[in-house]
Amino acid sequence: MAHANSWNPDLEVAVFGDDLVIKVDHLPDAHAFNAEVAGCEMLIHSATLAGVEDHCLHVPLPDGVDVGAFETSRRGESFEVHMRVPAAL
Repeated sequence: MAHANSWNPDLEVAVFGDDLVIKVDHLPDAHAFNAEVAGCEMLIHSATLAGVEDHCLHVPLPDGVDVGAFETSRRGESFEVHMRVPAAL
């Protein structure tokens, strides 16, 4: 469950070849991040290291994205999600 405390990440969504990349910058310190698909949205969860979820970012996904598979990675102050899309998007 998301709480009302402030989280104002920079969000970038772009298509590079066959990859849709969702990049979230300016992450809260000492947090763990994960992602899941719910309907036609990517949900990016932030939780304290004690496991308490304190934020959930909703990112709409374009039609045609392969929601069955995606990869996540943490790179410094960024969290990225990579998904496959048809080349026509």
